[in-house]
Amino acid sequence: MSETKRQIIEATIRCIEHNGIQAVTSREIAKEADVNVAAINYHFGEKKKLLSLAMKMTVDNGMEHIVGIFSDQTLLLRKKIFHFLIMVIENGKIFPNIMRAHLYDSIIHDEPPSIYMIKIAEQIRKAIELTEEKELPSDLKHLFREIELAVQAAFMLCLAPNLLQTTQKNDPVELANILLRMIRFSNDPKKNYDL
Repeated sequence: MSETKRQIIEATIRCIEHNGIQAVTSREIAKEADVNVAAINYHFGEKKKLLSLAMKMTVDNGMEHIVGIFSDQTLLLRKKIFHFLIMVIENGKIFPNIMRAHLYDSIIHDEPPSIYMIKIAEQIRKAIELTEEKELPSDLKHLFREIELAVQAAFMLCLAPNLLQTTQKNDPVELANILLRMIRFSNDPKKNYDL
């Protein structure tokens, strides 16, 4: 990828974060990238393609961290998910409009999940497959569904930044603990999982 293309894509990401994906204009991107609008048209043809490439770049960057968490064989599955939930909540606070952009179509227009969500689900499945049996409950399908619900709850917190700011549980670690308690890692309801 040429330096100009990369510069335009990175400027697009900044514009999405500043104003939200629905409000981004080619003129704004050109100004942020310090290029003219013709350069955007020359390199990408249309704004929709540029937005798609910008969102793909954020997925690729985010997936590096997610893969690192879920491939760490020194962590138990519960701890991996805990770290992942903290990451989602912290990123939602730092990059709320990027998070919304990834979730917008699937939530607002009831469209299929974004590639980001699909890749996250793949990483969680892989982590479960690599987990020792003694750490897992007997019903893996049920466990995966509970993990999905906790992850969706974390993303929903990111879509409601005012909730993150006004809640007494504003600490990402505490919020992740609350979400993690939603997941049953054992058939023993008395077992304490606080980290």
